[in-house]
Amino acid sequence: MGKYVYQHHEYDNWAEFITIKIKLAQTNAAIKVNSEMLTLYWEIGYSILEKQNKNGWGSKVIDLLAVDLAKNFPQ
Repeated sequence: MGKYVYQHHEYDNWAEFITIKIKLAQTNAAIKVNSEMLTLYWEIGYSILEKQNKNGWGSKVIDLLAVDLAKNFPQ
């Protein structure tokens, strides 16, 4: 029965359909992840600017944040 199923043109079309669906899902997932990361980076940048404006330019906000982030995300 295995040979019979594989020899059908219908199976080839179905296998190609599944492959396309997987590739499309992978692409959509990458787009969503990239969108989320872009939003995150924008929010971080905006938050840094707010903190610098509140505390003054020489307040070492970025230096302090870098140390804290390195502790929380050592990788």
